[in-house]
Amino acid sequence: MKGFVLTGVFDFLEKQFDEQLVFDLMDKYGMPLGGVYSPVADYPDNTLFQLLERAAELLDMPSSKLSKILGVNLFAELSSLNPFWVGQAKNTFELLKSHDVLLNKAIEEAFPGFIAPSFNCIEINPDILEISYKSPFMPADVAEGLMSAAIIHYNENFYIESKKYDQPVDFNLRFFLRRRCNNRILTD
Repeated sequence: MKGFVLTGVFDFLEKQFDEQLVFDLMDKYGMPLGGVYSPVADYPDNTLFQLLERAAELLDMPSSKLSKILGVNLFAELSSLNPFWVGQAKNTFELLKSHDVLLNKAIEEAFPGFIAPSFNCIEINPDILEISYKSPFMPADVAEGLMSAAIIHYNENFYIESKKYDQPVDFNLRFFLRRRCNNRILTD
């Protein structure tokens, strides 16, 4: 299943930036032309991270920025593939709180064995949502881009704050969505 995601990332890089970038990536890192990843194959958990790092290097941009751009694109792709995922929620909080139940269930049925990213959410108050993001495969910057796209989709105004865990594992990260009001970020 990871090959399906990796192939999708190559397609994204071709469309968003330049087809030549993909060829340069394959050439620079010794990847075979015409089928870099088998869509149904499994790959090490850090493969997507390495792919984004290498592409960002060739684009001369921070990998975190490229990952966030990928997350925005991912939101658009997921919205078109599963409109109910976005349509069932009235705002970003509702979308993230229902993500694991609605989207991950569909992903698990379609791709058995794939561990989808999880968003464990605690609504601290109506203006602050704490999200524990967990994934062994998808970098947290991609998740941040996805959240940014959701905020734009629902026409909301939030500040995204990220906090690393004391003992980092895989790509796990805590996020806080804090509502902005009159250019002020609301706190506890």
